Amino acid sequence: MKISYIIPVYNIPQWMLDECLASIEAVFTLMGKSMDHEIIVVEDTRHEGASVTRNRGIEQATGDYIHFVDADDALIVDEYVHCLNLLEEKRPDLLALNFTTDKQRVKQGRVCFEGSGAKFLMRHNLHSGNGFHIFRRAL
Repeated sequence: MKISYIIPVYNIPQWMLDECLASIEAVFTLMGKSMDHEIIVVEDTRHEGASVTRNRGIEQATGDYIHFVDADDALIVDEYVHCLNLLEEKRPDLLALNFTTDKQRVKQGRVCFEGSGAKFLMRHNLHSGNGFHIFRRAL
């Protein structure tokens, strides 16, 4: 199984992007070789916005799953590894992640819906931004 990280970039300090990339690499250092990944950084040079930039990243992605990560975000490594373990075990169409600005109050994620991700998305609104979900690319 492979996950593609799509990171749209526009007018962000390099140190923020470096921190974001380092957090992703730290996850896979901890996981070992159990899951493959690719990181696709897409610069918004035409000022088209994050959605268009993400779509260009989707066109390049080769992973089974896609996770949109903003360049100014960093993954909380231990908790994110738990989410990827759930992804490997359950193979859902859509995995919802928790968001926090306080690393001291992190709750581990859980699978709250099993079934077709396409049907779920047609019947429900996502209750947070793109970065809080891992999507099956085929979806």
